[in-house]
Order: sequence, then C-alpha cells, then structure tokens
Amino acid sequence: MAETVTLDLVLERVNRVLAEQGRMRDSITVLTGICIRLEGAVHGLTMEIAGLRSMVIDHDQRLRTLEGRQS
Repeated sequence: MAETVTLDLVLERVNRVLAEQGRMRDSITVLTGICIRLEGAVHGLTMEIAGLRSMVIDHDQRLRTLEGRQS
C-alpha cells in the first residue's frame, strides 16, 4: 500500500530535516568551541613546560655552582 504524498506530508518531512540540520549545526558549534579551547590549553601547557624546564636548568646550574664551591 503506497502512502499518498500530500503537501502536508512533504512539509512535515522538510520541517523534520530542517530541525535535524539545526541540531547538527548546534553540535558542530559546540564541538568547534571545545576544539578551540583545547588548542589554547595545549599551547598554554607547552609554554608552562618550557618555563619549568628553564627553571630546572637554572636550579641545576646553581646547585652545581654551590657544590663546586664546597669542594
């Protein structure tokens, strides 16, 4: 039994597709925002690690200097 295609049926299906498209657009917006935040976080962590590495090298050099004076 074939379903009769009416303008109301077509309108209902088009509205359903448009609603789904809106939900997908919202999901893409949220996921894009998450990616942008994560990218910023990774960049910030990279900068922090570089700073910590520099601090460790400086502490190591100062400790070696102090050890050299005591010998």
